[in-house]
Amino acid sequence: MYNPQFGPINSTLRAVGLDVLAKGWLGDPYLALPAIILAGVWGYFGFCFVVIMAGLQNIDMEQIDAALVDGANGPQRLWYIVIPGLRHVLTMITAFTLILGVNVFDIVWITTRGGPGRATHVIATYTYNTAFRESYVGYGSALAIVMGLVSLVLSFIFISIRERGGD
Repeated sequence: MYNPQFGPINSTLRAVGLDVLAKGWLGDPYLALPAIILAGVWGYFGFCFVVIMAGLQNIDMEQIDAALVDGANGPQRLWYIVIPGLRHVLTMITAFTLILGVNVFDIVWITTRGGPGRATHVIATYTYNTAFRESYVGYGSALAIVMGLVSLVLSFIFISIRERGGD
């Protein structure tokens, strides 16, 4: 997608006459991280979609029909019936996204290895470089444990706040 010469993004931009916008997306320090985030979101979208679709199977259609009879419009049914019915599913997806965001490594390493320069260097790539490239395995292990603890604490705080007052 992001190949400067043959990628579909740049090919499309050139085809519609926007040659000036075609660039090396992953080679630009200002665009590399947003490009990786966009690719990561696109890759994670399918998982979220499947989980939400599974959650929608558990929504009580009788409540939706009753709201329709009572005169609720589409946005009202969505806001007051569907979204509360997906509460636990949305909490799980958000917690998974939070954990993934803290511990993201694979897409950054595959696409840029933390470059250009250090524009896409995240804590996981720093941990990898420290442990395996600089041979500070103990320090790298400590960083990995800290990453896990940060994920655990943030997830616990989020889930505690989200589920407070719920069923």
